[in-house]
Amino acid sequence: MKILSVLVLLSLASISSATPRNWKSATVAEITSSDEEISMPRTTMVKRPGCQGGIGCYESVPAQSIIILTSTILIRFETPYISYIVRQIIRNNGHPLNVTLNGQAQISVDGKDLHILNDEGKDVKLPIVRKIAKMER
Repeated sequence: MKILSVLVLLSLASISSATPRNWKSATVAEITSSDEEISMPRTTMVKRPGCQGGIGCYESVPAQSIIILTSTILIRFETPYISYIVRQIIRNNGHPLNVTLNGQAQISVDGKDLHILNDEGKDVKLPIVRKIAKMER
């Protein structure tokens, strides 16, 4: 019973310490993507011929590299005063951010990251690549 009460107190403390986000409305102005391959070198350990065993009997030999397919997606969000460009890197069977081009989204700046409420209402955190201030005319 004591363990349960401690767990409940800890969960309530973590909820109360979370700061509420300052959500702003933004327009999804542009989505661009590029496909790339990342080559990861590999090595294998091979026993030297004629060696009886021990620490110095194995050596690292290069093996065939692993190719990882990635997609880099840049998304630009427009607010009345600042444009934010964020980056999402997707590997293998990953899913891109679920937002509608020229649609509205809710965003919140958190240091070097941008929190986005996607079309399903899920909070997604992506790094800010560039911030562009709009000049007043």
